[in-house]
Amino acid sequence: MRHGIGSKAQHSVLLEAGVERIWSPAQVAKVLSEPDIALTSFRSYDTIVMVQPKLLTAAFMSKLARYTPSFEILGHSALDASTMPSLSAVRELSPMVEAAMETRKGGNVRYNQPSSAQLNVIVGYWHGSMKPSEFMPLIREMMGESELPNTVVRDWVKRATGNTKRDPNAPGKHPVNLQD
Repeated sequence: MRHGIGSKAQHSVLLEAGVERIWSPAQVAKVLSEPDIALTSFRSYDTIVMVQPKLLTAAFMSKLARYTPSFEILGHSALDASTMPSLSAVRELSPMVEAAMETRKGGNVRYNQPSSAQLNVIVGYWHGSMKPSEFMPLIREMMGESELPNTVVRDWVKRATGNTKRDPNAPGKHPVNLQD
């Protein structure tokens, strides 16, 4: 089976290339998060056809290559991407067909990004009186990311507020008195 992965603007080009099933990048990410479903959705003899290989992050493509190692970028022949060097070679290919390319937002976004309401809650926790060991499980549950590191949350707070300083005068904290 030939699976096409692309944005809505790329669906027509993928259909012309003869794919039997079209997936959006979000659908692929959701399926890969549940190994049982991924195992039945992608088989070892299937081929993944893409217009723009960097539409998926390298981590998602690596996970996908465990199930289906054959990747085809439009205009190129199918390549085996079962090893990291071969996967990198696939990611560097550009399509040889006229297609709408999606602009990348920059960098590989590995974790779900918070909405403005979620970011307000995260900043509230960060500047509140709880310790990170107490509020990080709450943030991980809210974001749906069981392995979200503290450093990513710290970076979100810095981007939102300009600094990551925690409030030393919050209830339950004792300010440092250097004159004693």
